[in-house]
Amino acid sequence: MHELSLVQSVLDASLDEARKAGNKRIRKIHARLRESGHPMDADSLQTLLETIAKGTAAEGAAMEIELISPTLRCRECDFTFPAQGSTLVCPRCRSGKLEEIDAEEIDLECSFVE
Repeated sequence: MHELSLVQSVLDASLDEARKAGNKRIRKIHARLRESGHPMDADSLQTLLETIAKGTAAEGAAMEIELISPTLRCRECDFTFPAQGSTLVCPRCRSGKLEEIDAEEIDLECSFVE
């Protein structure tokens, strides 16, 4: 299940940030997740994150998950555009030679209890 591994990565990264901050409790997690070809529901991901955070420094933290579309680049005309649905062709030249240019699947921000 891709969603579980993605959400586990968010939790692991958040807990790592908490350790770097002196083992503080996490007050809020904001994760921007790049969609990866199949539909994901932000509410379901948030519920999963809340469930696996039990017993950790992230338990009870406010959690916000934002899903972002990957950016695609056409190898024929070099046009870049956000993926929409199951985009299979370049909207400019109609070529099917596309590549994702986003490097990171997760962008994470945490705030801690002082």
